Amino acid sequence: MTQFKTAEINELLFRLLDNNISDNDYARLKQWFDADPNAKKYYCRFMVDNSAMALSTNTTIQQADTPDPNGETLSEDFWQLMAEQEKNAPAMQIPKAEAEPARELIYDVRREPVVRSINKTAVVVAAASLLALLAMILFVQFAPPAPYEVATITDSVDARWSSSLPIQPGTRLSSRTKPIILTDGVVTLTTDEDVKVVLEAPAQFSFVSYSEIALDRGKLFAHVSEQGCGFSVATPNSKIVDLGTEFGVICDASGNTEVHMFEGKANLFAGQKSENKISEFLLGGSAKKVSSHDSRAKDIVLEDDVVVRSVDSGSGFVWRGQSVNLADIVGGGNGFNTGQINRGIEPTTGRFTRRLTTSEVYEGSTEYIRVPASPYIDGVFTPGTQEGFAKVSSTNIQSEAFPFKKAQMWAWGYICNGAWHEGFDVPRHNLELGGVELEGRKNPAIMMHSNLGITFDLAAIRDELPGLRIKSFSSVFGVSETANKWLKSRDFSTVDRTPGVAVLSEDRSSTAEFWVLLDGKNVFHDKTSSGGKPGKVELPIDDNTRFLTIAVTEADDSHMFDWAAFAWPELKLELQ
Repeated sequence: MTQFKTAEINELLFRLLDNNISDNDYARLKQWFDADPNAKKYYCRFMVDNSAMALSTNTTIQQADTPDPNGETLSEDFWQLMAEQEKNAPAMQIPKAEAEPARELIYDVRREPVVRSINKTAVVVAAASLLALLAMILFVQFAPPAPYEVATITDSVDARWSSSLPIQPGTRLSSRTKPIILTDGVVTLTTDEDVKVVLEAPAQFSFVSYSEIALDRGKLFAHVSEQGCGFSVATPNSKIVDLGTEFGVICDASGNTEVHMFEGKANLFAGQKSENKISEFLLGGSAKKVSSHDSRAKDIVLEDDVVVRSVDSGSGFVWRGQSVNLADIVGGGNGFNTGQINRGIEPTTGRFTRRLTTSEVYEGSTEYIRVPASPYIDGVFTPGTQEGFAKVSSTNIQSEAFPFKKAQMWAWGYICNGAWHEGFDVPRHNLELGGVELEGRKNPAIMMHSNLGITFDLAAIRDELPGLRIKSFSSVFGVSETANKWLKSRDFSTVDRTPGVAVLSEDRSSTAEFWVLLDGKNVFHDKTSSGGKPGKVELPIDDNTRFLTIAVTEADDSHMFDWAAFAWPELKLELQ
């Protein structure tokens, strides 16, 4: 049956006869009818065999429009399916039978009674045959369908079963087996319908069929391809039927179920198996919890990192859906909270530092400075200090966004994982954007005073993310609202009266310009002030893009009080 296994088709046909066929199974059966030219022939033979066995046991096969007293009739879906097949089937020519010759009528025939003897051996043989037929019927009706292979183990990290089942890649799993218990680690399975399933210990599960998995307890993530649309996850009190999605399911020891829809959509059927279920339509970005007590679905907060979505045994990398934190990389980390707060890069040397060497402004470097201590940071620079256009990568990419400007040669501080400021008359404090204090890991940010830039090497970051791709860059940006407090009381009479200082003293708010470049091309430019709302940027990133550059430059009000930051700077990821 090509892609359709005989055991699977038999199971579907038995469900059809029992009037216990689901929408997914019905769709699969229809798909078999449409794809397999021998489907009709096999179906007819199956039904003839089933009818013959039923007739042999005096089972009455009723008409389709006559209700069965026991309620066991063929489903309406089945007759609709057969009607469709009949409508589309080619016409058949039935040859006319030749007329039979007229028969002579015999009115009175009398025969002598014949005395017959009964063969006891034949009776015994007939009785034995009947018993064998009954045994066959009982086996077909009540024996469970034979297991068949439905999925393959593709990867695992520190995983162990409670049984002796092999766990190495390539191991095949079958349907209709005893529940499998994952005691440790994480395992990735791929079904024969190209559905990726990730299970995290402790978990107990089993495959019902190629398109359904039963999760008794544990955490599960499903990434469903177009081919696998309709894949479902059954828990003790709910069932999630995929409609093209990425979702996570958590089933705890108390029987509660959580569903976190990351992308796409699905149907949630809430309720115990013996109860009427309530159907709800779920969209990406939503989450529901089904309680074991009342089986009602309630809204909960979606958590992006609630389940493991991908693993790589080669590197030991485990991904829970989190983004790459660029502020963490600036602090010497890998983007997943391994960097140090308040650590950053000295713009004139490219070395990591945790100390502010001077609270005064300084003249920026006229060169592009490499950062050898981090594989993920290509280099740093001061926009406007280089003759012609600024070099923004180690491959000598020059950007027209930053022409030579002598006024922009002044910078302050260092590029830091953590947003703060201090000066000779300003105590050290955390910066604020939109009323939110940018404090440590809770609200990560890259502190960048005006006239500083940094370039990240996306190729090096991708090398550490097997099975994933960089989808986009996003960040909130702006000049800290705390600058307004100090500007209001600032005495500018002692400051050189340049045009920029004159604007700043009059407006009493600081403005800076923010830039995002991809491979040296300016893809985003905006300006915000400490007296306005922070800005937000989200840009898609092509798989071939190697360099991401972010920079801050002074506006027409000088570099003073440009206490700027890129807050929540992230590279969003997705499965390849």
